[in-house]
Amino acid sequence: MISFTKAETVTIRLHLNIINRSSQSFNLFELEKAIKRQLEVVFNMPQYGLAIEINTKVLYSFKLKQLYQQMVLAVTDHVKHGNPAETHFKGLLMSVNKNFVASILSNQNKRTLAHEFGHALGLDHPHAPALFKAINPNAHPLEQQIPLEELPFNLMSQTWYVQKEEVPINEALCLHPKQIQLIKHNLINNRLNQNYSIHKGLLTYHWI
Repeated sequence: MISFTKAETVTIRLHLNIINRSSQSFNLFELEKAIKRQLEVVFNMPQYGLAIEINTKVLYSFKLKQLYQQMVLAVTDHVKHGNPAETHFKGLLMSVNKNFVASILSNQNKRTLAHEFGHALGLDHPHAPALFKAINPNAHPLEQQIPLEELPFNLMSQTWYVQKEEVPINEALCLHPKQIQLIKHNLINNRLNQNYSIHKGLLTYHWI
C-alpha cells in the first residue's frame, strides 16, 4: 500500500508484494533491486520536497487471498496490446509483461516501473488518448498545465508518444512540478489505496 509522512519533505512510503504469475521463471530478488533503484531515481526529489521509502516482499509461494487490499507487482504472460506493463484497480495491481523483464533488469528500460507507479500515485497520461501534441482533457487540471513541449520527456507520457518524438525512453523520466503537487495532494487527502473494481460488459472484476 501507499502511505506518507509529512514534514518539510513529503515522504511516500510504498509497501509492495512482488510475484510471478507468468509461465517463465525469474529471479524476483533481482527484479526487487531494479524496482527500488528505478523508483528512487525518479521519486526522490528533495528539491521539490518529495522522497520515497520502499519496502518490498518477494513471494514465490502465495495464495491470492493473502494479498487482499495489498499492492502487488506481478510478472504476467500477457499485457494488453503487448505493452510493457499496465495498472489495474487504481494501482493496487501492476502487471509487468514477462517479455520486458530482461530490459528492466539490465537498465535498458528504466521507465516502465516508474511510469506504472506514477499511475498508482494518481497521475494520468498528460497527452490526449491516441493523439499527438494534445493535452489530455480527462486529466487532472494540474496535469493539464504541463506545456506541450515537455510531454516527450515526461514520465507519464506513453512510450509511443516518446518514441514518436525520437526521445530515448530513459530520457523521458521527468515529472513536472504540477505533477509533484498532485502526488502530494493525493497522499495528503487519502485519495490512494482504493480497492476499485473493473467492469467489463456484464461482469465485475474485483482485486480479491
